[in-house]
Amino acid sequence: MEITTIRPTNPNGTPVEFDSGQIDSLRKALTAAGKLNRLDIADREFTVARDPESRRFVVAARKRSTGTVLDQCPSEDILKRLTKLSSQDRRQAGEPSR
Repeated sequence: MEITTIRPTNPNGTPVEFDSGQIDSLRKALTAAGKLNRLDIADREFTVARDPESRRFVVAARKRSTGTVLDQCPSEDILKRLTKLSSQDRRQAGEPSR
């Protein structure tokens, strides 16, 4: 499956704005999740979501029957560190926090 057009929206239906690097990352993550799902691993589902704090895309392996996250990339620890570093960079640049 090749992802050619991406038009994500917020829960309220308004378009989400991404830069070209984020679009490329999302395209790669969605393609990878699609390939993994086609392997049809017993009771496994692979999803892509955007972490609201770090604004990074996360690929998660879930137990299909329960929705429980079994593993994800990047990990929660890495996401927290990225958020902290990003916040520190914004403060040093004099930008407001998100």
